[in-house]
Amino acid sequence: MLQSVFEGKAAEIYSALSSDNSSDYDEVKKEVLKAYELVPEAYRQKFRSYKKFDSQTYVEFAREKEDLFDKWLTSKKIDKNFDNLRQLMLLEEFKQCVHLDLKTHLDDKTVETLQDTAVISDNYTLSHKRSFKGQNFNTSSENYKNQSTERTDGKPVAQNKSKPSYNMSSPKFDTFEKKSLACAYYKKNGHLMADCFRLQKKNERDNKPKTSPCTTDTQCYQYVRMSCELGF
Repeated sequence: MLQSVFEGKAAEIYSALSSDNSSDYDEVKKEVLKAYELVPEAYRQKFRSYKKFDSQTYVEFAREKEDLFDKWLTSKKIDKNFDNLRQLMLLEEFKQCVHLDLKTHLDDKTVETLQDTAVISDNYTLSHKRSFKGQNFNTSSENYKNQSTERTDGKPVAQNKSKPSYNMSSPKFDTFEKKSLACAYYKKNGHLMADCFRLQKKNERDNKPKTSPCTTDTQCYQYVRMSCELGF
């Protein structure tokens, strides 16, 4: 009955079993499930990234989370052992706190304890002769940058102490801050002298070139003659 419904990979696994194993239901089930199971890292990522759908109830979401967690533990052969579970959680946390290159190297290794992982990490760092100080570190949520304030020569980096500039057109520059400003020319609050509208108008008038009433020789002659007749 099983052989008639198996397809694809399951059919290949069943046909490869011996006659004794193919007649044992538990053995057939174990071999077929093993062929379809994922690597432990895949189960870990599924468990960590699984989010609740809008159509799900919280009971359904909790059940799915629990099922993914159990599959992760089964793939790591935890066997409900507290020490194994403790090492698993410590190893995961350790990998999230190191550089991405080192995490990739640790994923390629088969390590079961935190102590072995630390030793492999030190050996990797020494053999590659590199320091991860100041570089991006891999985390489960996002990459954090180690913002060091020291230079390679041991001297502290000078902090930027530039004065903040006022942008009165910015939405963050609220009414209270505008009222605290005073114009030295207009003697009014709400703006600085550099932004004074009246001062700008005065400067435009003062800088405007004065034009002569005479633009041509004929007009100039007529202007002088009219001035003489009027007694100017």
